[in-house]
Amino acid sequence: MTRQRMKLGKVNSQRVERTQRGFGQRLHSRPMPAQIHLRAWTVDGLLLGVAQRNDEFFVALFDATETAVAPPVSFAGPRARAQAADCASGLLGRTVTF
Repeated sequence: MTRQRMKLGKVNSQRVERTQRGFGQRLHSRPMPAQIHLRAWTVDGLLLGVAQRNDEFFVALFDATETAVAPPVSFAGPRARAQAADCASGLLGRTVTF
């Protein structure tokens, strides 16, 4: 006996939309606002900032007027927090945890 494939029928019907919506991971419709974890001055007189948005961490350097010196370095993935802390520790010259 051959197996029959199930057809969903009208793709635009509400029943089909409910069924398709239930599959897979649901993501937030809006990204959360950035959260600043660290603001510290380096020995060179630059301001170091570490921020987080969703699961991504950003490390950036700013001058005295808070203008970005270079584009921020972003870290994503399961070790993003540890990688951002290591980067900030290397730039500050002391151990940083957040």
